[in-house]
Amino acid sequence: MLELNKERLEKAAEEFRYLLDRGYNREGALNFVASHHRLDKTHKLILLRSVFSNKEVKERRRKTASFEELRGKNISVDGYNVLIVLETMLKNELLVEGDDGYIRDISGVHGKYKVTGLTTKALNVLLEELKEARPRVVLIFFDRPVSKSGELAGVTRQLMEKYGVEGDSLTASQTDNAVISAGEIALTSDSVILQKARKCFDIAGHIVKKEGYEKILKL
Repeated sequence: MLELNKERLEKAAEEFRYLLDRGYNREGALNFVASHHRLDKTHKLILLRSVFSNKEVKERRRKTASFEELRGKNISVDGYNVLIVLETMLKNELLVEGDDGYIRDISGVHGKYKVTGLTTKALNVLLEELKEARPRVVLIFFDRPVSKSGELAGVTRQLMEKYGVEGDSLTASQTDNAVISAGEIALTSDSVILQKARKCFDIAGHIVKKEGYEKILKL
């Protein structure tokens, strides 16, 4: 379905971008464009997660760290955000690359996240990469309101010890704030955190590209 509507989606993205660059409200502009092009919920979510104003793109690229910059730093990880992207890759499902260069899923499962057989596999993929990055301390945060977050934090803590990754895994009632304030570099593709954090890095996107994953849509 996405292939059949690719041209229409690209046209909608162009118009959405145009409105954002002229200061239009994001939600209002998205609803207008989606209605005009008769986009379904999935296509609308693709636009939401991939299209940004030129001003936002420049600001995010300015504060985006390199993988090499993680070495010796205190870093904070937006746990569910990163795991969901990695699990999407492991399931061979579609990811999108935003105008800002960050990779995102379009599953919309964040608040309903469930621990599955892929969770541990995704954690291992993440921690293998963090081990290579050699940060000083890693704090991985999971949203406390999400079911079984405490158990997941415990499993993550054990795996961190196994990989020799110094730090801790915690739950937080306000994960965005915790990730923003806890580390020198925030590892996420969440737009709220990207807007407020001092420095950011897309660890999941880095891994996805390193793996040569091809199911990535860029508008």
